[in-house]
Amino acid sequence: NVVRKELEIVKDAITIERLNPWYNLSQTDRKRTPNLRSTIFKKLGLTERTAKCWLSGDLPAKVAHILPDSTNAKVCAKLGLKKDFRNDVKATRWNFMILRDDIESAFDSLKLSFLPRDPLNQNAFKLRIWDKSDLDGSILALEGRELNIPNGVLLSRRALSYQAVCAFV
Repeated sequence: NVVRKELEIVKDAITIERLNPWYNLSQTDRKRTPNLRSTIFKKLGLTERTAKCWLSGDLPAKVAHILPDSTNAKVCAKLGLKKDFRNDVKATRWNFMILRDDIESAFDSLKLSFLPRDPLNQNAFKLRIWDKSDLDGSILALEGRELNIPNGVLLSRRALSYQAVCAFV
């Protein structure tokens, strides 16, 4: 029921607003909030040199937004998220993951998503590849793998579900 309710909220946001924050997202559209990356690494007890991808375990890895920083405030409101959610490192549920650059690019291009693995485990997400074109074999080999989210970190199920619906639609 919880997953169904979240999916209905997500579907309504897409249908009503017709907004997809990943549509035409490019590298130059990605705004940077000063010190955001270092603040997140510090909260995790990491540095840019020691941060490993939560999916593959590879170095180097970087902070990746789930909902892009450029996401319209209306989308956040429709999803029941605060407008400052996108960059709030103090939020209960994070809008950030640590990923390899190529995995983040495929995520932002809506070629892959992280789907809830189990409705009873609120913080278990597995990789689902929607579009295999132009993806490196090292990414394809990860399909079905679960994110290795550190203890104490909760990801926003709603933001991840929204990205998945946008990718699937």
